[in-house]
Amino acid sequence: MKDKFLGLLVFISACTLNAQQWHFLGFDNQTIKAVAIHPENPEIIYCAGTGLYKSIDGGANWDTLHPYPGISQIVFHPTAPDTVYFVMGCGSDSDGVFKSSDNGETWDIVAWVSDASCMTIPAMHPEIMLVGSKYYGVYYSDDYGQTFSVLNDSLENIATLCMTTTYPVSIPEDPMLNYILGTYGGFYTFPDHLLFDPVDEYWHHTNTATNCAARSVSVSEYGSRVFSAISCGSYSDGIYYSDDQGTLWQACDYFLYTTSVLMNPVNPLIVYSGALHGGVKKSIDEGVNWTGMNENLGDSSIYCLGMSRADTSKLYAGTELGLWVYGNPSVVENFSTENDFIVYPNPFSEILYIEPGNNIKEGMIEIFDSRGKRLYRSTFYNTGRISLSPDMPAGIYLIKLSGKNYISCQRIIK
Repeated sequence: MKDKFLGLLVFISACTLNAQQWHFLGFDNQTIKAVAIHPENPEIIYCAGTGLYKSIDGGANWDTLHPYPGISQIVFHPTAPDTVYFVMGCGSDSDGVFKSSDNGETWDIVAWVSDASCMTIPAMHPEIMLVGSKYYGVYYSDDYGQTFSVLNDSLENIATLCMTTTYPVSIPEDPMLNYILGTYGGFYTFPDHLLFDPVDEYWHHTNTATNCAARSVSVSEYGSRVFSAISCGSYSDGIYYSDDQGTLWQACDYFLYTTSVLMNPVNPLIVYSGALHGGVKKSIDEGVNWTGMNENLGDSSIYCLGMSRADTSKLYAGTELGLWVYGNPSVVENFSTENDFIVYPNPFSEILYIEPGNNIKEGMIEIFDSRGKRLYRSTFYNTGRISLSPDMPAGIYLIKLSGKNYISCQRIIK
């Protein structure tokens, strides 16, 4: 299942801290519909186009994990991020939610859901899982995905597109979760009282138009405002926000054919949005003002946005022309031999020697396994000698050198 994605090994090279533009990461012949970056290790990136792909080196190299199209969302478990899910819905018998508990090495089916489109797992109650379908509404599990039941009470539009969970202020006697569901007929909310079933426990349509598609919704780990992307090809297309758990929505920027919205995971004042043929916009004042950020990207069509809470200096965008990253890039299309380094022997047994390039004098050496788990970390000056455990299994590893204004890496084999 894990065939190697063939391509040139792109070295991670030195970059200036002021470089703020989009850089191409790969898949120029694919439309990337989903991207997710590990919340604790931003070197681990998943994206989905005609298949599911994974990188453990910030996008320099990619492995194919799943060879089929139709993946619409990739989700890290909120409390165990080495567990990752993907949602696939292409109208086939393989549609559903798939789970890996070993950072993408192996995958198991969680639930067969025809035309699956989206999912959410509440961080405060990870035993609960909601899965949406483009034609059949919402499925609900409160036993870690072992069993599911239909949750379509008063859901007038069952064509689901996106969903998330918020946490209303509640009393200990009545703990609550609130689900926000985006459909082709606007947004709905569902108050989930965890200890009993009151009369209001059903889907409530919000003030969003019933003829507009609620395509994307985003919440921050901090702050209470929720942002969404709503579009139907009209002048009401744009970015909306809610300050009451998704019940009432107000437009904060009109953006034709908007497709996606993303809040900075650690700074709720910063919000990003993307659109078809419109590129990306950014707000740094909680949606009051918006500016384009399309240097080197142009008016590309944006299908998804992603960011790791461990490194909010990089924003990832899935487009009709592959995957792109904005910020202080770690990957560029060319590399400088002055900042390269030599590692030998390769393949290795227990000892590795490092000879940095001319401009690399001191910094940090790190070694990661194929899952992205760090196995070794140490400082070096001019040269380095690494003693590794003889018990390390045979396989492919990543060695990374980093320091002031540079990052460089290579693959090594044992």
